[in-house]
Amino acid sequence: MWNFFSGVVKSSISVVKNNRSIISRVYVPKYILLISLMYQYAFKFAFGMLIEFIMMFVFQVKFSLQMFSAIPFFMGFFLFAFSCSSILIHFGVYIYDLTYVVGIVLNFVMFLSGVFYSIEGRIPGVYGKIAGQVNPVAFFISSMRDILIYDKIPSYIGLFIWCIISVILSSIGIELIHKNENNYAKVI
Repeated sequence: MWNFFSGVVKSSISVVKNNRSIISRVYVPKYILLISLMYQYAFKFAFGMLIEFIMMFVFQVKFSLQMFSAIPFFMGFFLFAFSCSSILIHFGVYIYDLTYVVGIVLNFVMFLSGVFYSIEGRIPGVYGKIAGQVNPVAFFISSMRDILIYDKIPSYIGLFIWCIISVILSSIGIELIHKNENNYAKVI
């Protein structure tokens, strides 16, 4: 999940610049380029999930119907990645070194998200639970871990809250793109 998120966010910054030849000749809504990019990373994620299910079978992890609840959580994560990336598309056109800054921020977020460990288990008391719910990447990663490995019921309230936040951020990002997309061809 981390590779999906960081790949989409990093690549979204330069997606308009990389498709300069298309943008200068034909009108294409810029968020379509982002969706295309996200489908590429989603395919890689699906292939990784296939390998994970094979490994779960080999190591005799119990399969249950609970695992199907991973689908709405991945869709919420997809929406959150889209919302962050749609905002970064706009600024990536104007700020040349944004890729480096976002790379540093993503490294910081990775350590705060518990990619290799449970964030709730590392921070003692109620603060660990808060850190796992406030950080969206940590929330989605720990939810998927709970569903697929520990067969626990995830927080659907948290999913609903992060989906609402993602829809708001997506609308802001799409509005930014829509207002400024005529200038993108001039800048690049």
